[in-house]
Amino acid sequence: MEEQLARREISDPEALPQAKKLYERLCEGEGKYVMFGQQDGYVTGAAFEANHMEQIGQCDTMAAAGGYPSVAGFDLGHLEVYFTAERDPEFAELIRGKDRTGGDFEPGMNIDNVNWDFMREAIRFAHNRGAVITISWHSVNPLTGAEYGDGNRTWTESVIRDVLPGGKLHARFNNFLDAVAAYNATLTDENGELIPYIFRPFHEHTGDWFWWGIDRSGNPNDGTAWSGDGGRLNEPEDFAALYRYAVTYLRGKGVHNVLWSISPDRSRLGYDGTDSGFNERMAADWLQGYPGDAYVDLFGLDNYWDVGNWYNRDASGTPVAGSIQYERFAGALETVAVLAERHGKLAALTEMGLADARVLEEAGRDRAAAYTDWFLRAVRTNEHTRRILYGLVWRSEYRGAGADPFAVYGEPEQGSGQEGAAAGDNRKVLFSRAEDFRRFASDSFVKMV
Repeated sequence: MEEQLARREISDPEALPQAKKLYERLCEGEGKYVMFGQQDGYVTGAAFEANHMEQIGQCDTMAAAGGYPSVAGFDLGHLEVYFTAERDPEFAELIRGKDRTGGDFEPGMNIDNVNWDFMREAIRFAHNRGAVITISWHSVNPLTGAEYGDGNRTWTESVIRDVLPGGKLHARFNNFLDAVAAYNATLTDENGELIPYIFRPFHEHTGDWFWWGIDRSGNPNDGTAWSGDGGRLNEPEDFAALYRYAVTYLRGKGVHNVLWSISPDRSRLGYDGTDSGFNERMAADWLQGYPGDAYVDLFGLDNYWDVGNWYNRDASGTPVAGSIQYERFAGALETVAVLAERHGKLAALTEMGLADARVLEEAGRDRAAAYTDWFLRAVRTNEHTRRILYGLVWRSEYRGAGADPFAVYGEPEQGSGQEGAAAGDNRKVLFSRAEDFRRFASDSFVKMV
């Protein structure tokens, strides 16, 4: 019997025309091209810093390859901090000295020290260029007042249950959501119309590094690297209830210009075997905590795992071979794409690491060809993987005028799944991916703007 597929339609019955137009545009692009995305690519780069209005329009990829990312990522983390503190005296006291440096949160700045006004202008610029906007939200822990992952190994209660209706932090969490609604209302184009975007809150919920994580017991990757005893406080249904509540609440506040995305982290999804193709085990794990079709438009996956992540090892502790990691990378893309098709949803690689030199060489590829010979090759595997709308790499750290944004440095951070360096870092440059990126950006199946 032929598989019955869900009807394809936007999830919000009251979606604004511009949101519907974005949705239709994404549907029409499926299988025709893959878009390149970057977090903060319109905000900062290896060779330029954020928060200088005169630099709006600068971009690493434009300088290197003559095109901007067609998916522009931004983040709302810390938006909720002072908005809530002004309305919740207890929270105002709780947040003191709790930013990641041990000081106070800086007013007017997001989690990556990007000014809110500057971000708004960068969003407008990217939108005018024709880029698809996507926004994530690294919110602080409403229980502790500290960063999103604070206390994630010592919690004694479920933060999710605390913030849902009936919980002791429910009013506080509503302030968090009100902050999002208020900022959203300022994201307008030159005609005063709200800019449409893909909203991706509570991402990587399959892990335990965020306060909203479900911290899977029975973690197929052992769990010792992250969660110690492998226990969990937030259950999958807790997460589903959190997501449904946030969507419903924000829609009630007039947020009808967004498409909603959910994006589990690949490192906490099981994978049977070593072959590419649709993987039943991964599909079942991906669906843990799924809030339902009425609340989601895009099925995402954050994958820093199948690219040479330091923790990706077999039972003996040996790093998984590059050829196996590549097959699983392609299989992960197919699994998400097929799941999305079954539910009538869009699909994307909502965050991705870049394959490191080891796995590329072990797979018989050029060590610098992370864009063309890993990501692009995998997306082109078959009719399902070609439905992946975009792959988004994370933000570049400013390293100084003239810095090569595609340089690969020695001694990458353990477990990062991506190499990079900050300003003042004197590590040796091993090689550059610049030429590979130029080949990638000029490929007929890749869309830049």
